[in-house]
Amino acid sequence: MNHRSRFFRIQHFSGSKSVRFALLAAALTLTGCSDDDPQDSEQPRLSGESLVLVHGAWNGAWVWDGVKERLESEGASVQTITLPAHADDSTPVSESSLASYVDSVLDLIEDGKPVTLVGHSFGGVVISLTAERKPEAVARLIYVGAFLPQDGDTALGLAQTDTESDLAAALEFDMERGVVGIQRDAFPQLFCADCSQSDLVTLGEKYSDEPLPPLVEPIRLSAAGLGSLPKYYVYTALDRVLSPSFQQRMTSGWELAGTRTLQTSHSPFFSAPDQLVATVAGIVHE
Repeated sequence: MNHRSRFFRIQHFSGSKSVRFALLAAALTLTGCSDDDPQDSEQPRLSGESLVLVHGAWNGAWVWDGVKERLESEGASVQTITLPAHADDSTPVSESSLASYVDSVLDLIEDGKPVTLVGHSFGGVVISLTAERKPEAVARLIYVGAFLPQDGDTALGLAQTDTESDLAAALEFDMERGVVGIQRDAFPQLFCADCSQSDLVTLGEKYSDEPLPPLVEPIRLSAAGLGSLPKYYVYTALDRVLSPSFQQRMTSGWELAGTRTLQTSHSPFFSAPDQLVATVAGIVHE
């Protein structure tokens, strides 16, 4: 006897609408549990991707916390780092250098599939030099309101050419300690005028002075190193630290694989984390 004739015999025998509805519901439930359901097989959009996020001056790895969590929810493997002599890292300022920054990033990169480097502000210098030293370990670089230097530049020298920035007026140099600071009352609003009040408080509480020696070290880059890799720039259109015109001038010196623009201040990881994550994800999949 085939399954169809058995079903009709059961239906005829029961003579009950409730039984027939129960059988129908059971059949639909079994259908919904199919292993072939396309929703069950859908992969997160960043599954298998590895990213390293590098913070900028006067910050630490903590600035990426919200972005890191969101990227990981998209399936990405994400690592952040506090650079030597920054935030809660105990390295003496006298031991800070561009080389030590690059070493700390490379320590996070395992052999195998190349990673995406994302740098914010001064972190752009660090990811550039990381790619220069080990280009085979890097899939692409994403600069978020970041320095994109030329060979021979210094970060401080480059920043001093940004005549539209509000940063210079707020700087405080302490040559005895070997650091440069920002006036504490100006720092939060300067870096994130579009932040929530709670983020502004966090910025102020976690502020730390910036080691000066790496800011005046010459940056060495080449066509065979950084120049050989795809570079993307995310402009921060309301930036008071690295002015929009300054960002445009820096990027004009390089061939870019693509650009994006966020209508934010200098710190989109606070003021627009969802937009920043969507932007990064879109670049990775380009």
